[in-house]
Amino acid sequence: MDGQQFDRIARALGSGRSRRSVVKGLAAGLFGVVAGSRAIAPASAGGCHSPGARCGPDTVYGSWCCESTCLHGANGNVCTPYGACAAVTESCSQTQCCGGLICNENQQCQTPGATCGAVGEACGELGCCGDLVCDNGICEEPAVQCSSFGEPCAEAPCCGHLVCNSTSQTCEMPPPECIVAGELCDETADCCEGLICYEEGFCAPPPPTCAPEGMPCVELPCCADLVCSDTGICGPAPVDPGEPPAPPPAPPVTQLPDTGAGRNGQGAEWLIPTALGAAAAAIAARKLRESAGEPNGDLS
Repeated sequence: MDGQQFDRIARALGSGRSRRSVVKGLAAGLFGVVAGSRAIAPASAGGCHSPGARCGPDTVYGSWCCESTCLHGANGNVCTPYGACAAVTESCSQTQCCGGLICNENQQCQTPGATCGAVGEACGELGCCGDLVCDNGICEEPAVQCSSFGEPCAEAPCCGHLVCNSTSQTCEMPPPECIVAGELCDETADCCEGLICYEEGFCAPPPPTCAPEGMPCVELPCCADLVCSDTGICGPAPVDPGEPPAPPPAPPVTQLPDTGAGRNGQGAEWLIPTALGAAAAAIAARKLRESAGEPNGDLS
């Protein structure tokens, strides 16, 4: 730092400007000195550029500015008064960026090579890219706002499984994949399985083609294996009793010895005369023995 620069700093400190502007001026002066020492040759001692004048290696006095520093802004290199430069992310549309900073296409001052933060990256000097938001120093996707049932869906999508009605532009429940019983229909193909669309324009089960168990079987036949009873009610078929059981076998008959009398009294007519003849012979024999004086004994 030469004598003239020291004098300018001393005058700035004694001018009553705010501490912040003085510090920014000191920083700008240091950046200007460093930049000038690296890229621009010192100006001649014979003169300097006034604040607001163009400066740089292509000018008469190079980067030597009076009471100011040569900064790069939207309008090129201009001598900018100390404390009157834009810091990082500040607008440089009307003010020059402080030393070392550049004015980007968004008219914001930034460090050369600085980029915006992508998703998951630090917010950085230029903040987050695009519509990303900085949350605790990290760039994230903005929270998605959704519309609840009955709310407008023109600007925000519907929450969850709700759908946006193209006519009313409000969120509503999605239509069913098929029309349930009792709901209006145009054709049977619109109704859920097992239903038909009646002429009246609603879905309902088809009319029965048979009478179930317990129902009358006057107008409809009984379903499946049911039969129509004598009372006119469908019910299970009666059980077939099948063949009657065989009678138990008769007990065995004992065969009596043959007496010669025959069966059922047949042949008994010869038995009586034989018995009478035997008795008469016995009596006659006994009488003969008595008349002969023989003792009466047993003839048998």
